Amino acid sequence: MPGGTSNLYILMHIRGHPSDFDNWAYSGCPGWGYEDVLPFFQKSEDQEDDTSPVAGKGGPLSVLAARLHDPNPTSRAFYDACLELGYRQTPDFNGPQMEGVGWHHLNIKDGKRHDMATAYLYPALDSRQNISLIDSAHSTRLLFEGRRCTGVEYRQGNDTKRVTADREVVVCAGAIDSPKLLLLSGIGDGDRLAQFGIPVLKHLPGVGENFHNHVLVPVIAAASQPIPDPTMGMSEAALFYKSDPGWPGPDIQMAFVHGDPRQVTNPDRPSVMIMLPGVVRPLSRGWLRLASPDPMVPPLINPNYLASDSDMRRMIDAVRMARQLYATESLGAWVQSEVLPGPEYGDEALGDYVRQFAESYHHQAGSCRMGMDTLAVVDPRLRVHGIEGLRVADASIMPVVVSGNCHSAIVMIAEKVAAMIKEDRQAAETGVPIAATANRGSFLQFHHISLTCTDLIATERFYTKHFGFTRAQVVPLGDDNQIVFLRGPGIYLELFRATEERPIGQAEGDGYPWPSVRNVSFEVDSVDAKLAAMGEDAEVAFGPMSFDDFIRGWRSAWLRDPDGNLVQITEGYVDAANPPAMPMA
Repeated sequence: MPGGTSNLYILMHIRGHPSDFDNWAYSGCPGWGYEDVLPFFQKSEDQEDDTSPVAGKGGPLSVLAARLHDPNPTSRAFYDACLELGYRQTPDFNGPQMEGVGWHHLNIKDGKRHDMATAYLYPALDSRQNISLIDSAHSTRLLFEGRRCTGVEYRQGNDTKRVTADREVVVCAGAIDSPKLLLLSGIGDGDRLAQFGIPVLKHLPGVGENFHNHVLVPVIAAASQPIPDPTMGMSEAALFYKSDPGWPGPDIQMAFVHGDPRQVTNPDRPSVMIMLPGVVRPLSRGWLRLASPDPMVPPLINPNYLASDSDMRRMIDAVRMARQLYATESLGAWVQSEVLPGPEYGDEALGDYVRQFAESYHHQAGSCRMGMDTLAVVDPRLRVHGIEGLRVADASIMPVVVSGNCHSAIVMIAEKVAAMIKEDRQAAETGVPIAATANRGSFLQFHHISLTCTDLIATERFYTKHFGFTRAQVVPLGDDNQIVFLRGPGIYLELFRATEERPIGQAEGDGYPWPSVRNVSFEVDSVDAKLAAMGEDAEVAFGPMSFDDFIRGWRSAWLRDPDGNLVQITEGYVDAANPPAMPMA
């Protein structure tokens, strides 16, 4: 189905808590911290309102505010019930404060679900010649020359076909089918593959491991009066809270649905309210394995839900919290009776109820985990370990599932891998290696235009003193020209001295040869921090100032060093492979 499961989820646009992504980075995925991934969230989004200072505007994916579109009165009652129990409000789950009760943002456009095919795929098919869509096809295995992936074999009807790739193959089949496809192709635990007679291409024992999911359990109440039909989605408000104050972010999501989604087309549907308490920071882990070498046979899955005592205990307490919310004055006015768990499940029997009625949130993740340890399947650039020309980019690469609905984070992964593919291609074509931090979206750029110096000494001294650089290498070019490489914290800076008729930024009549500085530093920092660090040794020519014509949040300042040369410091975020033109002093 074009668009995949973006056709099925409940429309909530939730990124996850910032600590989710910082945890990824700390766990062996540098470049995937919150500040690293934020620009890729923003790039995808076109948010209707301004409830968050870090929301994206103008992106392909519509993000509407439920509160602005006549929300259901039961959603308002749920919101007020949370306040009644002492929970705080949050203006935007994707803003600086995720914790609390708030209104959802929803992926809806022109009254319809804004799925990925509509937001990304169909516009690309209409405007580009280098993309094709093959539908009604089932991938059966990957093709290789040695350990380089060269294509995909697939079944379409009764025919087996192949498609080849000159550069790379990116597997985006989800947390169930992505590991299954790798296993069918000989990438996985060698002993288990041998049991099915599958030749082992690469022994990666982590394929299919670390499988986990959000688990929920319904708490349903019959309404005392008819509930109005929905005007947008059926879930407009939610509560994110901590089961223990020591958690860095919310670990429980209390979703609220005003009606049974399975009955939405039934004119005689019953009026019910459904709370869906879920543990969004689960500790239980399961696995996925092949049931057969036949690609049409579904895999074996042991989800191992609620195996951790902590998961079980938190789920039981969350069911108790749902009952408390129904009992408030705000929401109780809408409640006729409790349908589930119902009177047969008293407080002491809630463990039995959870074991019987818990179900998947359909946020499966982690089965092709990103990292650099022996059980990781892909590296931080999403390349399959030990295989050339093959990446995985979907929820399966998440080391730990995000603390909320996964759709937005999966779109972020897609945006980020697209940028990394372009970076890697550019590096291969130019021979210039990508710095260790080059996959970050945020950067601080230095651009130094020297109009008076005839050597590199003063320029090098300036950067050494004010920006903490040290000399890494000097490359003579002949004719008295040279390049000096400086090394900073995760940054390489190139100073060059060359003879040109009219260097960029050089005014008419200025002499040459001239030194200048070029390179994009992907070390996250701020203009203000650098200005403060330099004190009075450099004059601020003008700035800092913003450039909304380029990218939201882009800021620049121009300094004049003691020799009269202009130094431009720019902070922002951008596609590293295709940075926009910079305004020049």
